Amino acid sequence: GISLPYTLAFHPDGSLFFTEESRGTVRRISTDGIVTRFAGGGACCGIVNDIPAVGAFLFNNVLLAIAKNGDVYLMHDQVRFGGQPLRSHVIRRVGSDGIIRAFAGGPANGVGTPAQQTFFLFSSDIEITDDDEILVPVGISQQLLAFSFGGGARIVAGSTGRCVFGTQITFCDPVRPMTAGLARQFKFATVNR
Repeated sequence: GISLPYTLAFHPDGSLFFTEESRGTVRRISTDGIVTRFAGGGACCGIVNDIPAVGAFLFNNVLLAIAKNGDVYLMHDQVRFGGQPLRSHVIRRVGSDGIIRAFAGGPANGVGTPAQQTFFLFSSDIEITDDDEILVPVGISQQLLAFSFGGGARIVAGSTGRCVFGTQITFCDPVRPMTAGLARQFKFATVNR
């Protein structure tokens, strides 16, 4: 059965995707009512990409968003064991081929795209804009980050400059003020008037 549904989103094909908080899984309800596992359920505890999504490990409290082209974006914490430094959230993409791939979040160690090098924590939502960017509010740095499908990362609103948290550095570049049109798309956004 279904266990603690957490977030949900509709796919362009009409099916409904939802995450299960306690299982670290993503399920799909097709338009004819069939429920299948889409992602998650793999062995604990590492982040392994470039494998079938149904065999991937997803940490609890997975958030999801679905792009117009049908790609599914999953954001979750990384498992951390006692005494280890904090680890960034990760965003992973599952395309039409069913393979899960790294998209954003990581150790800021200079490997991968700017999005994959971005360290961010305490994020409560993930949304895709009409301009095909993924927006994530980041509580620890008081920022709204945007990740492009091409791998770019930028601050849409919030603090500027390099934001240091422990030994990890959050990717930052100049802030542009949030527009009213952008704010209308997101329940967490506000506009100063």
